[in-house]
Amino acid sequence: MPSSKHHQTPTANIEQELLRMLALQGWMGTIPTVLLLCVIASFASEYFPPIYWATWLIVASAFLFSRAALLIQLPKLTQYSERFRINIVVCGSIISGSLHAFSFIFFFPEFSDYQRAIHSMIIMGIGAVTIMTTAGFLPISLAYIIPAGLSSSSMWVITTLQDNGEPIGYIVAVMLCVSNITMLILSKESFGLIRGFFSIRNQQEILNHQLQEALKTAESASRAKTRFLASASHDLRQPIHALSLFSGALSRRTLDKESREIAEHMDTALQSLVSHLDSLLDISKLDAGIVQANVTPFNLRLMGERLQSEFIPAASEKHLKMWFD
Repeated sequence: MPSSKHHQTPTANIEQELLRMLALQGWMGTIPTVLLLCVIASFASEYFPPIYWATWLIVASAFLFSRAALLIQLPKLTQYSERFRINIVVCGSIISGSLHAFSFIFFFPEFSDYQRAIHSMIIMGIGAVTIMTTAGFLPISLAYIIPAGLSSSSMWVITTLQDNGEPIGYIVAVMLCVSNITMLILSKESFGLIRGFFSIRNQQEILNHQLQEALKTAESASRAKTRFLASASHDLRQPIHALSLFSGALSRRTLDKESREIAEHMDTALQSLVSHLDSLLDISKLDAGIVQANVTPFNLRLMGERLQSEFIPAASEKHLKMWFD
């Protein structure tokens, strides 16, 4: 049934992920399965005319290749719902299992015990390949194993009854049933692991998206801060410039020795504050991209003398000596 539902990503849910995996593994088991069917056909060629075994082999092989081609195209058929496309795969497994069950119903009774054993092993192997190439999705596994597995076990029982054979036939039938049940359990567990990995991956994608959004928010806040500091440079410099003017006016007055030293230290501290503020605002402008960096040489001694003058009062209070060589 068509569906108007569309998704932005090819793996938005577990069903889309399953379709993607089926497409990736579409051809993986086709050729090995056809080769195994050729072995069964070679056994049948000893007892049946070519029209029977050749027709069966051609139909079964053609269906396998057609099914593989369809699996590859299923993720692209977005006009249909995921559930509808998965049901197509399930129907394909039913047909495949029925074609293989046909070989048991018509060919198996004529085979020797050795050929029957090989025949059963081949069908079990194909069942294992089906589980591996369909991600262990239980409905697909059941769709193949029920017709193929039940026919193999049933035919062992029927042929043993008809031939009045040894009880080994019944034992093999039981072993086949146990093996099929085991494969179904493993199929369920396998798909459960895939579902868990898919859930973890989705959680990681959500966390990555949240981290990216948080990073964008932090970068936006940093840029806003930088723009604020760059645009507020005039307002911040104005009161400091006024303090420098007052300090200059004070130094021109007649002061005693101690007052003059205080005025000089105050002027030095103001100059240092102006220098630090200029550096801070210049860095903000660099971050904001307002100005370009211009690397120039500077006098390290003058900077050292200014730092010495700035920190001498604090050092004296702690009875420390400072000198600049």
